[in-house]
Order: sequence, then structure tokens, then C-alpha cells
Amino acid sequence: MKVLRDTDGDGRMDVAEVWADDLPPVYGLVPARGGVIVACAPDIIFLADHDGDGRAEVRDILFSGHRLEQLGELRPRATCGSAVARDCRPLALCPARTPRVATSRSRSSGVAREHRCQLGGQSCIVQQQRLVGPQARKAKADAGAFRCRSVRPSHHPAPACRLFGAFVKISTVRKSAKAGGAVGRNKEARSAAIGIVLALCLTAYAGAVVLAAPEAQKRALPWDVLALSQTPKVHPTTERPAKGMRSFFYEGADYKGKPTWVFAYYATPEGNPPEGGWPAVVCAHGGGGTAFPAWVTQWNKNGYAALAMDLEGHLPGGNFFGVEGNHPPDQGHENAGPKRISWFGDIALPDSEQWFYHAVADVIRAQSLLRSFPEINPKKIGLTGISWGGVIASTVAGVDPRFAFVVPVYGGAFIRKHEMNPEQYSDYCNKWDPSAHLPHAQMPMLWVSSFTEPVFPVNLFSKAAETAAGTSILCIRPWLPHGHGFGWEEVWEITAFANSIAKTDAAMAKIEPPQIDPTDGLVHAKCTGDIKNAVVGFTTATGEWKNQALSSIPCSIGKGEVIATQKLPENTSAFIINANDNRDACVNSVLTVVKP
Repeated sequence: MKVLRDTDGDGRMDVAEVWADDLPPVYGLVPARGGVIVACAPDIIFLADHDGDGRAEVRDILFSGHRLEQLGELRPRATCGSAVARDCRPLALCPARTPRVATSRSRSSGVAREHRCQLGGQSCIVQQQRLVGPQARKAKADAGAFRCRSVRPSHHPAPACRLFGAFVKISTVRKSAKAGGAVGRNKEARSAAIGIVLALCLTAYAGAVVLAAPEAQKRALPWDVLALSQTPKVHPTTERPAKGMRSFFYEGADYKGKPTWVFAYYATPEGNPPEGGWPAVVCAHGGGGTAFPAWVTQWNKNGYAALAMDLEGHLPGGNFFGVEGNHPPDQGHENAGPKRISWFGDIALPDSEQWFYHAVADVIRAQSLLRSFPEINPKKIGLTGISWGGVIASTVAGVDPRFAFVVPVYGGAFIRKHEMNPEQYSDYCNKWDPSAHLPHAQMPMLWVSSFTEPVFPVNLFSKAAETAAGTSILCIRPWLPHGHGFGWEEVWEITAFANSIAKTDAAMAKIEPPQIDPTDGLVHAKCTGDIKNAVVGFTTATGEWKNQALSSIPCSIGKGEVIATQKLPENTSAFIINANDNRDACVNSVLTVVKP
């Protein structure tokens, strides 16, 4: 596979560079998720160049088992349990022997059925349509044959993509060639037809959220997202009342054989809900935190319903952020889940006994509960988390696609403060660190932090934002203390971001990753929105990033572009664009690291 370039701008390719080699013959490809999906018997492979050297170093096999002569029939041997996927046509996605999830009948289209199976590490549901009448006879299919209609994650309420509107059969090309005794004359036609069907198939598949992520590491999903997407049971309580709030327990994931109970505060703005229902926000606290009534109140003032829960099996205690009664902090209850033990200090325990497993499950369940309330608009539910809550939110963003927006504050991904053996660390990277899940996060995200952030370094926070698959906007303040309260009271950009998605406010400005233009040696960055002022912040320091002092170069603001007014020093190790839009909202580019 080669990349063709037009370097002199005359409209004709003049450079061909090898991008990937050592491949079988390639019969189809489609760009997807920052890379390319390639069909080359016997495999369908995902290729990507993540280090920017012009060569694809990522090579993940999505499906395997094709023979060259079967390529047109598109029947990958995708394993699902102990069965082999063969009965879906033209794209085999689920096995014939998996249990049915639902069955329905239509007078015009025969019988439809759905199956559960595993695709790209996610549980999904494939809907099939029985081939009947002339359609079945034309395909030489028996009365029990089915074709694929759509595929979706098993926790997603509606099909994510339509695979095929018509039944395509490459074998008809092969049959006509054989009948005419002119296999050679039809070889090119057959190859062209195969390529067309592969392009259609792979384009549809690339749009589905069940696609394997373009990442070097494979992720594992320990959560039963389908179960967590169901409405949880609610248990009223008189414990820890707060003025103007409903307080209750809702059921989380099972812990040692029984459901956990999660304490929560919930309230809506005053007055009647707008048409369609209130937008809402789930609030995930950080270390030392709990369900904070003041956080709920803050969102209520801005026109959002809100739910704040305790994620460590506690009842609210202390006397800050609206918690009443001066009860002792960190007080548990009989149906509590596990507590957090330092930095994943419980990694040796079974998945379902680890704190992070339950924290993520509790947040997913909180959204499931909000979606069941008639006063809530289920399409406008967001998530924000502070510190450890930001880490949780970053993970949930890639696990539960129902959230309309996500705002991690301080905490992100690539957390490396651990005492683990190599096997545990590998398990952590594939399962718990948000970097394994962010490539699946499609919703818009606002990443809020500070250049003086003492716990989660800005360089790794920026890298987390860049890892997310959807639109990410960085808001890195010059100074923002690390703590609850500051993370929702001081940063008004969080509400502006939410309003741009859940309401009708203007979108926030966004700055694309900056690059040094080789023609003038200056830093350039594309941008959208109205940028009022901007500077390039840079450092020449290397090593651990903590409280890095940045020097700055003023930028000129052009149409859709920010340009530095002078070159960076030769020994620059990293640089970033810091800007304000016409509302004085703080927006940043990602941090570009030149020398680690």
C-alpha cells in the first residue's frame, strides 16, 4: 500500500511512498478511525500510523478465515463463543446457534431475528432478515437462511448502522463466468465486483460503534453494559436529607453476590420542564468526596437536572458543599460496594471486587436511572467528573455511548502511579486505564485542567484528550486549584460547553493540533469559532512534566488560523496554543511534545 502525494500543487501525483507492505493482495480498503481497514485474504486488517513516521506500525486483525475464492461472499470466521459466524449474508457477523434476543414478524418482509455476539471486544446485536420467496431462490438459500440488516452495540437502543439495503451476491459473477467458459475474461470483472462489495461493507462497518479501536493495545470490557443500561431499582431513604433534594439509594453492580446500593442526591430546576424534558448531568466526585448537594444546585441554577452519587460506598458526611448534619465522613452502610485503595491498590482482586469496576458501573447506572425519569430528556444527559471522577468519566465516555457530552476535570488517562507486577500492569492498561477506552468515545468532550495541576500532569491530560475519538476541546487555565468546588464553581466554560450541546448556545471555539510550517518555520494551527487573542506557550525543559513554566510568543489571528509571530527556540521541548474566544472562554490546542 502506497501513499500518493502531490507535493508541487499541480494536481498530479509526483511522490509515491510505501505506507504498509508484507500484505497479501489487497481487494478493498476504507479510511476509518484514524487508519485504514484493509481486506486482504485471509484477513480483514486495521492499519494505522500513530507515530507519524509515514509507515503503518499498527496492524490489528479484525477478522480472519477468508479463502481468496470466498472473498466475494464475505464470510469471515469471526468466532462468537464456540460457534463460527457463517450464516449471515453477505457479511457474516453472528453465529446461527447464538440465543435469540427478540423475534418479530412483518407482513411484507418475513421474519426478523436478532443475535448477541462479540465484535471488536464489545457485545453487540446483529439483526437478520429471513430470505424468503424469489430472493431465497435467487441466492440458492434454504428456507432458514438469513441476511444481515443492521448491527448495534447490545447496550444501544437503536441500530447504529444499516449494513445493506440490497442482497449482493458475488457468486453470480462467478457463475456467469463459468457458464460462458471464460473465467479469464471475467477475472477483472469479478475482482472489481469484489472491491465494490468490500467498499460498501467496510464503509458500513467502519461507521458502527462496535468497530475495533485504532489503538496499539487491545481493550477488555469487564462490565456488562447491557445489564447496566437497564433501569436500576430505587430505594427511598431518610438518611442524610438535603434541602430541596431527593435522596435515595439506587442499585449498582453486584458485589460478592448481591447488588450494591449507591447513595445519591437528585434535583431539577424550578418550574416546569421544557419541551422534551430537562437536560441533565451526572456528577462523579473525586478522592475524599461524596455526593455533594451544592454540585447538584449549581447545575440546577444553570437549567439542568443533576444527580450526584457517592462512589465509595459511603453516606455523605462532613459539613461542606451542602452536606448537612455534620455526620462523620467516610461512613459506610450495609449494602455498600468496595472503597478505593490508593492508586488501583486492589488490582489483585477479581474484577467485580475492585473499586474502579464499581465506580464506572455506578455512573453508567446513574444515567440509566435518569433516562427513566419522565421529566428528563434522555438525549441530553451529560457527565462530568472531578479528579478521580475525571478518570472515571474518561473511561465511561468510551464504554457508554449514550452520554451526550462528557467533561473530565483534572483527571484523565495514562495514569502511571502503580505498584503492580508486569501481568497486573498489562491487565490494568487493557482494562482500567481510560486510554484503552477513549478511542471508542464518540461524544464531544471538554477537558478542564490547569498548567499548575499537581496530580495529573498536563502533558498526559492533553494526550488523553487527543486519544478520544470524538471532538475534544481543551480548557487549561493558567491557574486552578485542585479540588471539589473549584471544579464546578470557577470554570464557567463547563456550562458554556454543555449549553452548546444540550441547548442552543453557540459552539465553543476549537483549536486544531499546532504544527510548524516548513515554509516559514512558524507555528500554525487551524481553528474554528471567534478567537480574540492567542499565544504559543512553550518550554525547553525535559523530563517529568509538573508545574512547567511556559514562555510565550504572541500569535496573529487569521481567518480560520492562528499563526505565531516568531519562531520557536531550537531547543523547544513542547508547545501549545493558549487562546481566548470572543466570550473570554479559555481554549487550548493539544500539547505538542518535541522532546520527551
